[in-house]
Amino acid sequence: AAVAVIKGAAATSLGLRLGRTTEAVKPLEGLSGRLTLNSVPSFPSKPQRTQFTKLVEEKVAADAPFRVFRVPKAVAKELYGDVFCDAQRADEDLAEELQLVGLDDWCLQELQESVVKSTALLGRVELTSFKHKNEKAQFEVCFKVHPASSDYPALAEVTETPPFPSMAELFPSGEKQ
Repeated sequence: AAVAVIKGAAATSLGLRLGRTTEAVKPLEGLSGRLTLNSVPSFPSKPQRTQFTKLVEEKVAADAPFRVFRVPKAVAKELYGDVFCDAQRADEDLAEELQLVGLDDWCLQELQESVVKSTALLGRVELTSFKHKNEKAQFEVCFKVHPASSDYPALAEVTETPPFPSMAELFPSGEKQ
């Protein structure tokens, strides 16, 4: 779930598309991880990194609900194009049924893991370091999640039957597509 918050903040602060810009997600020890984004030609400026961090903090504080739904691959592609797709994963490698996680007007991505009910349950998402690889136009964001509670968090309900949210419902402003 933290990756969805971070990806949406990156798309806004760095002007990225959502689809096909996630190069890799690597879970690390202790509720930490690394998100690698492509299509970032240079190391983001200090104001961009500051805005990025602020957007992550604001989205977590907003207690925004996660939408989680299982949808057939063909329906997902028809409804959302490649907005939820990672860069390295070919369409034929996608499962026939996908679990998509959305934050309205923020992010849509495929995630197979359980997802917390809302962003506030993440507690605090700390962006611990940034690295840029010029030759690949890749931007790495390392992060750590500091849960608000040690109790097991409430999980988002998974919708398994139509109607699935439309692109206009997920992104009413029309941005980030």
